[in-house]
Order: sequence, then structure tokens, then C-alpha cells
Amino acid sequence: MSDKFINQVYWDSGAEAYYTGSQISSSARQRIHFVNRLMEASASIIEWESATSYQAAKTVPALPILQVNHQYRLVVGLKTDPAQTVLIRLDFFNLQGDRIKRLEFYNPNHQFVYPVGAYSYKISLINAGATELDFSRLQIADAQTPAAAFADLWPQGLHRSAAMPHDRFCFLVRDGKQSRSRDTGLAAQFGQFSYQVVNVAWQFTGDLVAELGTHFAELNGEKLHLVSTTPATDQTVAQFCALHPKVDGMVTDQCSDPDLAHYEWTGNTSWYSPELVEPDWLTISRAVKQQWKEG
Repeated sequence: MSDKFINQVYWDSGAEAYYTGSQISSSARQRIHFVNRLMEASASIIEWESATSYQAAKTVPALPILQVNHQYRLVVGLKTDPAQTVLIRLDFFNLQGDRIKRLEFYNPNHQFVYPVGAYSYKISLINAGATELDFSRLQIADAQTPAAAFADLWPQGLHRSAAMPHDRFCFLVRDGKQSRSRDTGLAAQFGQFSYQVVNVAWQFTGDLVAELGTHFAELNGEKLHLVSTTPATDQTVAQFCALHPKVDGMVTDQCSDPDLAHYEWTGNTSWYSPELVEPDWLTISRAVKQQWKEG
């Protein structure tokens, strides 16, 4: 059902950081604010490796395994003060640990080819005059991945159904920490409906209700059915339906908002389990179809 196609790496993912004289604070969603006004230029602020000795370091590799001679896109969630004062460096090593290639760039959205002969690689953020920075995550994916897929909020393509052209079912999916998934094969479950999956990064800190309001501002006469696939988005559905009474909402059975009882299309559903990494699409589809019949 799901294609994990964007790997996500964070500041504390087994990385080596420059701590001397540094002030480092982390939000609840692992967004990092780093300050060091005395660090010398060319010093490595932080680095991640794709190969480590677990016995020596007691950590697993931070970076995903890549395919030789394949083109990738690296997106670095990074803001610096002053601007463009952190250099992004990629080093590639052979089996003996010798460096065979180095790439350096300032653009936080960069494509590269994993070179022939490479056995491992390292990504470093190098100081080039920065006094502070904000960092969210590294994202690594196939170079053909659309740019929109790296955003905190990603509405995937709308699948239209000729059978029900006036109803749109939107499924909110909160991403896991390690990867973003592209949901495939859902036509077998929801093919009779016009449907869309909206991915929400777990680090998202914006106003999700407002963002969805902008996205669905023009529905061209369609009836919107907003479905939460995880407790993390239940309140978003509840708040959105309160602001837009013509929108039907469906939440998991973990939601205890009493106001949901006043909405036209609700569900007390049991598809969520903390043991599940991905949404239980089969159970969700059954609940949606049952609600549709009853409505």
C-alpha cells in the first residue's frame, strides 16, 4: 500500500556535532536552534555517516543505503544567520575507507549521483561564517521526486471518480519520523470515490486548519469529506468541521471531542493502533463505506 520514498534524518540521528562553546536547544519536534559566535570557519558543525561500527560507537548508521550510479536529491531543512554561511559537504568513501569524491554546495536543495566505487558516504554541515542556525531535518530521495513532496504539508494528487464526481474524500496522514510514504494501490479500496491523501510532517508547526482551508478554498461544487487516519489529526478535523459546517468529518475512536456529535458525518472508528506504522487502509475503507451507506 505504501512506498517509503523519502528518508528523513535528524540532528540527533547518531550524528557527531560541534559542542564546544555551542548553545543548542531542541523543540519537542526535534527542530534545532544552534548558536556559536566563536566557532572558527571551516569547522564541522555536525556530520552524519552511512557506515559506523556498532561495537565501537554503539549507534546504527544515520544515513540510508544508496544505489551506485543512481541520482538522488538531498533537501536540507536549514536557515542560517547570516544567510548562506553554512556549506553542505558530501564525502564518498570506498571499501577501504579512502575518500573517492567530495561535493560542496550552499544550495539546500541539491541533486547528486552516488558514484561508482562508493561503499559509504558522509554528510557534513561546515561553518562558513554562521553565528547561528535553525535545522529541521535532512531528506534524501530519488531525484525525480516532486519538489512539493518535501514540504511539511503535501497534498498528493487527486484521484477523480466518474461514479461520484461531486464528493471528495480527503485522508489526513501524519508522517512517521524516519520516512515519508507515497500511498499507492488505494484505488482498490477507494476507487469508487474521488479521493486525495494529504501528508503532514510530524515536525509541522503551522496552522493546519488554516492551511487546509486555503487548499480546499475552491472545490468547484464538490462535497468534502475529511478523514483523520490517526489521533494526531483528529482535532484538526474537528476544528475544520466547526469552521466549515458543510464539511463532513470522520475521526478515530481515540477522539473524545463532544462537539463531534453535532457534525453531520462522523465516525467512532477503531482503525488506529499504536503498533501500526502506516494507516490501516482496509479498515478505514470499510468504515468510510459504511458511513456513506448510512448517510
